[in-house]
Amino acid sequence: MRAEPEFLLSPIRGDMDLTSFHCGVASLDTWLTTMAARADAQDIARVRVWTRPSPPNP
Repeated sequence: MRAEPEFLLSPIRGDMDLTSFHCGVASLDTWLTTMAARADAQDIARVRVWTRPSPPNP
């Protein structure tokens, strides 16, 4: 049996809640929460985030 991954690498989406992200550099925190999704959508940057998998539906 294969274990479920603890994290998944996903493209950023505009509906992601990024408010709990803090890397210790305020300008990077601000960019991620305010500009990253738009930059990805406009092909200015490729932004990927590590997320926890959604629990399976029963």
